[in-house]
Amino acid sequence: MWSRIVNANFMALGAGGFVGYILSITMGSILLSWMYRGSGHSILIVALWHGLFDFVSASPVAEGTGNAVISGVVIVWVILILRTAARRR
Repeated sequence: MWSRIVNANFMALGAGGFVGYILSITMGSILLSWMYRGSGHSILIVALWHGLFDFVSASPVAEGTGNAVISGVVIVWVILILRTAARRR
């Protein structure tokens, strides 16, 4: 039952939406890992960020453009993290 719902949701995204989903999961993973390591391995910091991100991105204010802006901020943040890490090498 659960797999049918999940598969239907992924199919509704289409190819472009699925690529965007994979990109957002990857960027989110990098950001959360960076926060975890940078905070001295604090799960609390990661949980607070994730909770606030979910709250903001799921609010009615974030529908459409708001959600794109929030995701864009995360993507830019991760690009800056990766560029900084590359310079340190």
